[in-house]
Amino acid sequence: MEIIIFDGDGESIKKLDENLISLKGVKYVKLNTTPPAEKL
Repeated sequence: MEIIIFDGDGESIKKLDENLISLKGVKYVKLNTTPPAEKL
């Protein structure tokens, strides 16, 4: 199992998710998103 954490705009992360799914040997991808933290 691998966990990868990304920070960026939603559109580019969704594209990355789609690219990961299309890789040979990748059987399972789950994208979880959270709202950005407010700056203090």
